[in-house]
Amino acid sequence: MPARSYVPKPREVPGAPLIALLGVAFAVLIGTSFAAWRSVRELNAVADRRDAISRYAEDVTNLQATLQDFVVSGRTFAITDDPADLRATERLSAAALDALDRLRDNALGVSSAARIAAVEQSLDSLNARLMRVQSAGPGAAGVARDIVRSPAGSQRIRGIFAEVDTLRADAAAARDAAAERAAALRRNLGLWIPLVASIALVMGGIVLVLLRVQSEARAEDLQRFRAIFDNTFQFIGLLDTEGTLLEANSTALSFGGFGAEAVIGRPFWEAPWWSASPETQTQLRASIARAAAGEFVRYQVEVVGAAGRRITIDFSLKPVLAPDGRVRFLVPEGRDITDVQAAERALAEAEERWNVALTGSDLGVWDWSAPTGEVFFSDRWKSMLGYAPQEIGNRLDEWSSRVHPDDLPATLAAVQEHLDGKTPFYLSIHRVRAKDGSYREILDRGKVITRTPDGRPLRVIGTHQDVTEQRQAEAAARQLQQQLSALLRFSPSLIAVIDRDGRYLQASASIAAAIGRTQQEIVGRRISEILPADTAATFQNRLTQVFGSGRPLDVEDSVGPA
Repeated sequence: MPARSYVPKPREVPGAPLIALLGVAFAVLIGTSFAAWRSVRELNAVADRRDAISRYAEDVTNLQATLQDFVVSGRTFAITDDPADLRATERLSAAALDALDRLRDNALGVSSAARIAAVEQSLDSLNARLMRVQSAGPGAAGVARDIVRSPAGSQRIRGIFAEVDTLRADAAAARDAAAERAAALRRNLGLWIPLVASIALVMGGIVLVLLRVQSEARAEDLQRFRAIFDNTFQFIGLLDTEGTLLEANSTALSFGGFGAEAVIGRPFWEAPWWSASPETQTQLRASIARAAAGEFVRYQVEVVGAAGRRITIDFSLKPVLAPDGRVRFLVPEGRDITDVQAAERALAEAEERWNVALTGSDLGVWDWSAPTGEVFFSDRWKSMLGYAPQEIGNRLDEWSSRVHPDDLPATLAAVQEHLDGKTPFYLSIHRVRAKDGSYREILDRGKVITRTPDGRPLRVIGTHQDVTEQRQAEAAARQLQQQLSALLRFSPSLIAVIDRDGRYLQASASIAAAIGRTQQEIVGRRISEILPADTAATFQNRLTQVFGSGRPLDVEDSVGPA
């Protein structure tokens, strides 16, 4: 079955739907505010245009008044023939042209350029005629009368006034259009402004709800943090860079047997936890200074709890950095390792006893990782074959390549049977080649101590014992037994092996015949059961003498059945 990997579910952002709704409302608010701003801007532009149109209309009125004064002055000169009136008429003509230039420059699209050009052309024509009046000399009054009083002249003047009236009408129409546009824009603003205000109120409500949701989320996060902070089995706190304790979890406070008010806001090294010795407090102050400089500090130290209880903790100080890289806080953390240290001491003692036992028993140890093929061979395992520790590696073939070729198949078969779970342990006696080329008889024992869930071996541990001398002694004993058996069977001498209690252990065929019993009837029985009583007593005394002195005794005696 394939393994499943755990993928943590992303945490939901508090108020995410409200944030989305707020974003939509903000986008609508931006759109409506922009539209309202454009309306206000256009309304201001329309107001400016209305002011410009009013000034334009005023300029048209001034032009019309100047033209009327011009006509009156011209008619006066035509009657009086006074040079002063002529000069006044010339000034008024120039003023009319100047007024027309201002109209052309400030037309703002109110009147078309063609209309202004027509007025200008008419004024230029009238002014040219005026120049003729100036150069006419004594007959100038007659020329002036022809210009301003003749039917043709009157018609030209009426045409100029009609054209100026057209400019006035243009100004009035433009002013009315601007007023209508301004009214329309005000109506639009009457719609946009309440809409913007409504959206702003909706956004304000959303913000208030979102703030409440986020406040509740922060409160929940704080509650979760306190649950973890206070219920962890480790001692955890929070310091500022001066070493003042800001927070301490319930585990640490419970161990000390006091409340938060006893330690919060005070120098950390003055807390009762550190009262084991002045050296402990000095070491802590120095460690806080190092951590405040940005260094992670860790060491083992003894601390004091309620009722004077003392434990050893694995203590550390970790600096917490601000975004600008400066150390902002320090996080002290302690883990009780008293039991761990006790277990380590017990393990060390057990290992020492194991090593003593191995050394005393003269055993070599091997530890085989079946999946990797790596094997740990103890120094005694190597020296047993005459090798120094560095002369043998950690691969399985360091052993298998030295097993006698005649013994290797059976030995590997025994190993495989145990790996397959067919035997409770592995046991083999085989020959292993030593450094000097000789073969040593090795008693090899081992057992699988760890398997996978499906039964495959992971770790196998065993021992090597050199039984070369023992095997040689066993072979010599077998040979001696064979020789003794032959002697007891074929020797004509009366031979027996008797223990201290007078019990027959071995008896030759010749002694069985002399006593009148079979060898099977003699072996295992006492002398008193085989020989006559007086003979048995005498023989028993002699046995006692021999066992007591440890020296042989030569005697002559007769033997017969009891």
